Amino acid sequence: MASQFLHLSGVGLTASHRHPAWHNVGDILAEAARAPGSTGHITRPRMPLLLHGLPPQEIEASVRTLADQAVDAKGRRIRRDAIVMYSIVASYPVKCSDLSAADRAEYLSWRQATLDWLNRCFGEQMMSAVEHLDESHPHIHVFVVPNLTGSGQIDHSRHPGYAARMIARSNSANRKEAERGYRAGMRDFQDAYERNVSSQFGHARIGPRRRRLRRDAVLARRSAALAAGALAELTHRLSDTLSRFETVLAADLEPAQLKLLAFACQEIEEQLQAGRPPDIARLEAFLVHPDNDGAPSDTGWDEDPHGENDDIGPDEFAVEYDDVQFDEDIGADEEFEDQRDLDEFAADAVDPDDPALESGEQ
Repeated sequence: MASQFLHLSGVGLTASHRHPAWHNVGDILAEAARAPGSTGHITRPRMPLLLHGLPPQEIEASVRTLADQAVDAKGRRIRRDAIVMYSIVASYPVKCSDLSAADRAEYLSWRQATLDWLNRCFGEQMMSAVEHLDESHPHIHVFVVPNLTGSGQIDHSRHPGYAARMIARSNSANRKEAERGYRAGMRDFQDAYERNVSSQFGHARIGPRRRRLRRDAVLARRSAALAAGALAELTHRLSDTLSRFETVLAADLEPAQLKLLAFACQEIEEQLQAGRPPDIARLEAFLVHPDNDGAPSDTGWDEDPHGENDDIGPDEFAVEYDDVQFDEDIGADEEFEDQRDLDEFAADAVDPDDPALESGEQ
């Protein structure tokens, strides 16, 4: 079943240290407008279709004026990477190359329904919307420029995440509770889009994605992957080696050498159980040169003179994973209050687009 794709992000005049260099107002608007020099990721760029408001690059002056006039909570000029524009991308879950005539008609209905819903969410602050058909999936870009409050600060009350965070802070919530409020607001934004748009076209709220696992589950999966890979490599190497040294192994190995061979295999098993890469090269060297007694040194078979296999056991694993993030405040045995927190769990780190951070608030 196809699933919805809707992404909302805050953008500053310059990229923050948490974002790539191109994540700034000028570059994002230039890419949306297919300006020269901004389409390196597209094989055959096509001019976008303007769906609402002004062409993307024509709103840049308004965004810069807003940034020049805005102040932070202490009355100072805002930072260059402070959020002054929202960039929204909504993508249709059928490839451009697969769109039939019937699909095209439904896509146009989806496009209009998405624009209407976003217009209800952001009103007059929705300054521009364009359509792109030169990438894998047809999609639309929408740009929102917030207003200023009476005190000259940027009004983020229409941003679903920021608004929820501000409500939590007004209720004397601590930072962790405020960030949970932010994520709840962003989930509500996605839920509302599913109710008002996606459900009308048979698009699921949540589609395939990477699993988020707790630390003990990650270690178990990591050990299983290491074991599977090591056994496959070991089988292949032993197969080649035994075919070349079958006579030697059958007739010439002394009992003491067989014990050493068993010891080497045991060490490999212990390395796998500890979540460390197995030292197969030593076992292979023993098989190739059985006349070398291969006795372990004083430091054992797992001696690592180059420090490549530091003793990192299951309780002190030091590898970072792309598909999991850990929260030092949430232990391995604690449960999440909301199962969906597993979907968007981000180590309870402060949101990189937090306006409070941009204004220097702590």
